[in-house]
Amino acid sequence: MAKGPQRGNNRKKGPNYFELNIRNIGEDFINRKNPFDIQRDAKKVFMDLEHGNVDIERDAKYFANVFFIQNLLQVANDNYYYHAYTMNGMKQIINDSGAAQIDAAFIKVMERHEYTMKAYGVVVKYLNNMLNNMGVRVNLSELMRTLQSFRGAFSDMFIVRDDYTRRQERRNYNNDQGTGN
Repeated sequence: MAKGPQRGNNRKKGPNYFELNIRNIGEDFINRKNPFDIQRDAKKVFMDLEHGNVDIERDAKYFANVFFIQNLLQVANDNYYYHAYTMNGMKQIINDSGAAQIDAAFIKVMERHEYTMKAYGVVVKYLNNMLNNMGVRVNLSELMRTLQSFRGAFSDMFIVRDDYTRRQERRNYNNDQGTGN
């Protein structure tokens, strides 16, 4: 009987965020993206970092771009606080109601929020280091190494600013660019 494709460590990784954008838009793709594009794409960047699917020699120049880092940092901060507030709220429910009334599924969800919060905390730390000129390549390498212990952390819910705020900012951005509403 024929078997399907073999899964394992020797499976080739697909193209990362940077390879796809270079192929589709060109080397200067960062200059052609607006903040909302980068924020929307941040999950793919974080997942590539988590899986070690970033070529430091080729892709470090994009992490030296302040515009790119600021937008990734915005999303990482938003997600960090979302998971931190949710986890802390769930801990408060446990403290207020007593452990006897809390089921295993509740605990599992709370632990997942804590795990994901810690992963975003790592991203925030290293992106801030890059933003503060503390060495892009060193921090990028350390970020990827550290995120390997957070497998699957970025596969859950992903927060990007609410639609109302984004629409308002898009209007302001488009008006600044002279493109109308």
